Amino acid sequence: MKRSLLPALTAAAVFSISAMAGPALGDTMAFDPPDGPLMVSDGIASTNKVKILRTPDGTLFAVYGEAQSVGYDLNAQVWDAKGSHTRKPYDIVIKYSLDNGDTWSAPLNIDNTAMRTSAYGILVQEGPPMLGPEGTPDLGLDENAVPYHGDSDKPNVFNVGNHILVTFNSKFCPGGEQRFVVYPELFGITVPYSCQYASRLVWDSTSKRFQARTEWEGAVFKTDQLSTGIRDAKQDANRGNMYGFVLNWQEDPLGLKLGEAEGPGSGASGANVNHGTDIWYTYLDAYDAATGKISTPRFVAGQWSVPTRITKNIFGNKKLTGTSLITHPAGDYDQGNVGASRPNIGQVDDQVVIAYEETKGTMGWDDGKYVRYHSFHYMTPPLYGEHGCILSDPWENARRVRFLVQSAKTNEVPLLFIYKQGNFTGGGESDVMLRRAVGGLTPDRLEPQVHVGGCYSHIISGGDPLYDIDLEQHGPAMNFSGTRFIPYTTVNELGEVVEVADAVGTGVMGEYIDTDENYIENALAHRGAMRGSNILIGFSYVPDLAAFSLLNDQEPYRFYVRRSTDGGATWTDALDLTPMMDAASGYTAKEPRIVPTPGDGPKCLVDPTDCQDSNVLYVAFGMQTNVRHYEEAADVDLYMLMTPDFGATFTEPQAITAGDALNGLADDFGDFETQIKLRPDGRASYTVWSGDDGSGNNAMFRRGRILGDAMDLETQSGVQTKLSVMPESDSDARIDDAVWNSLDAYEPPPEGYVFPYGVLEFTVSKVKPGGSIDVTLTFSEELAPDTVYWKYGLVPGAEVPSWFTIPAVVDGNTLSFTLTDGLIGDVDITQNGYIVDPGAPGKLLPSAGKGKGNGGGKPVKPPKPPKPPKPVKP
Repeated sequence: MKRSLLPALTAAAVFSISAMAGPALGDTMAFDPPDGPLMVSDGIASTNKVKILRTPDGTLFAVYGEAQSVGYDLNAQVWDAKGSHTRKPYDIVIKYSLDNGDTWSAPLNIDNTAMRTSAYGILVQEGPPMLGPEGTPDLGLDENAVPYHGDSDKPNVFNVGNHILVTFNSKFCPGGEQRFVVYPELFGITVPYSCQYASRLVWDSTSKRFQARTEWEGAVFKTDQLSTGIRDAKQDANRGNMYGFVLNWQEDPLGLKLGEAEGPGSGASGANVNHGTDIWYTYLDAYDAATGKISTPRFVAGQWSVPTRITKNIFGNKKLTGTSLITHPAGDYDQGNVGASRPNIGQVDDQVVIAYEETKGTMGWDDGKYVRYHSFHYMTPPLYGEHGCILSDPWENARRVRFLVQSAKTNEVPLLFIYKQGNFTGGGESDVMLRRAVGGLTPDRLEPQVHVGGCYSHIISGGDPLYDIDLEQHGPAMNFSGTRFIPYTTVNELGEVVEVADAVGTGVMGEYIDTDENYIENALAHRGAMRGSNILIGFSYVPDLAAFSLLNDQEPYRFYVRRSTDGGATWTDALDLTPMMDAASGYTAKEPRIVPTPGDGPKCLVDPTDCQDSNVLYVAFGMQTNVRHYEEAADVDLYMLMTPDFGATFTEPQAITAGDALNGLADDFGDFETQIKLRPDGRASYTVWSGDDGSGNNAMFRRGRILGDAMDLETQSGVQTKLSVMPESDSDARIDDAVWNSLDAYEPPPEGYVFPYGVLEFTVSKVKPGGSIDVTLTFSEELAPDTVYWKYGLVPGAEVPSWFTIPAVVDGNTLSFTLTDGLIGDVDITQNGYIVDPGAPGKLLPSAGKGKGNGGGKPVKPPKPPKPPKPVKP
């Protein structure tokens, strides 16, 4: 038997990749609080980029940037590069909840850099700063220069058990090496560089608080500064497993570039970099060989390794010349002719995978990027940097690489890359591409293959990837999202050759679909999850990027998913999870998420909710207004859906926010950037996001739960069935045990009846005491119209068990009835939150009703169920 679709997930309430059906109405999730989300932050100070964690004991943690009132007038300002305005500086804070998010602790500031300064900046647009004797800016001479407070960027979080890591970069960089950049295009705005930080905490599941550690001088956290600010740190990413934690980030020698905002964002993200920008790496070794687990003492007392330059994009350093001379302080700067950005990091057992995008350095005639990657033992990164292997087509522009990883010890496919690629630069049209690694992590394991002898070529070492990579050996990656612009022919089920228009995402592994074949479409926001041989990858897609960007009456972005059950060798065609977003809706999909369940928790042996259901995935997406190119799109609401079978079927999307614009319910918040954690069984979700109420961003929270449960079973006669239970809206229900048993353990069926399927025994827990559940049995064959559901057990007032009937409805191949905890039908006859049901569909014998003993040929009526006992008067 296996757990399967939820009770509401019938043909009318789910949509299926195999059937390519559209979603239908049907609520399968309930959200708490029922009247709308909670605000985790205080609603006074603006917040930034809230993230969520969950430790094995069920404690939730919300981590976010929080604006701080600091300075002599409590109104110190910093420059917001994305918004192009001043605001209060952020510190990183963490809160925890012991009651599934109903209440939250006071914030713990694990940053405390906003009140401190280590450099000067200029926040007024009155022209460039004064120049010193060396012809470089000297902020000490400029009356507009002010102490610049330690503003921190977004937090990135990860936990291994009770060991929590929070990483971020901040403008407070003591040590004397911090530099700054002057932005002439902003009329002299001058901003210090950022440096990289990492904070660690240990949660105590017994005392339900953070551990105060003597190694940290009695503090409950330790925050380490990992870089000096001599280069500008940005885009950090971290991970952790039994061996410890790993972290990478990029450092730009000339500071953050504001960018052209050619993509869907506002620019200043760190994607547009100066030459010489490299990816840096460090690790915190916490492995205990005796236990094979992460060691708390090693996690607490261990030191981060000396940061290592992973890439090799500089050829020396020297003083600046030209315009850079008047936009930076005096000193020697790294020199290069390419730059790496947007690094991602993953762990495969004791190996690390790092992938990023890197400019080509072809001096203007090809301004695109390559996607490169590295793999190495987590404790032995390349000592002096190295060139990564190019995954992408060197003649096209590739960017935004993401990847999925899992253990190589038990999985044939431990690594899968997804990235954007096309002929255009910036935010131009492109497709989502895919390569997988089979049996290892090195380039020779990649499918489609790459040219191992040429993929390491690099212009800084005298090579030229455009010509060193043999395209006959460097096979084109699978075009995961693209369509063929011209209709093509295919063979239908009748063997006839027919012409069909191509659909989104129908490419197969080994097939070449040129990214230019349909040069007006665009795909982005690729996300995915991988568990063993099951993979689900999604992407946002718009059929005509130029038309969408210019007008508000064109087809918007929708979110599609494709599924593989054989490790990525074959894929289903793409399924649109957002068909409700069309040109007429006025909305477009953005920022999708695909979230898998975590592994078994510590109580799995005694609590089934703490056991992983690896088939469950959650999908979420945001929604923006679809506007003309000169208007600013507004964030609207957030939606969530789930799949209980790793993408074979999905529930109907439901709004998790207070507003539900798709169904005509408006609210005052613009909601965006969801972050989700799940209970191991996948039946409870915990979601945070940013909600803009017009005065600033707030950290929002809401939890969800799955109503009902279902399980696939085979009867004694070999007929496939599905048992589904749905509780009352304020209750829960989980099938603990279910099996079709032989009649041998029971009394024979009542006279005139036969039980063709055997006897179904099941137990449902997590029911509200005294609550009811609706039960549906679905068979793979039609039921006899006169089928009766017989129950076996005690009834009130009886001393021995017997067969009796309860009201049931037969409709084709389904049989439905209701059971109430503690009443007739629940054979333990106790209001205890458990419903026990041995029962059997009974079919009237053909001969029943004929002959003397049965009333002269009249059909046998099923007996009436016994009456419940009268209530006892108090």
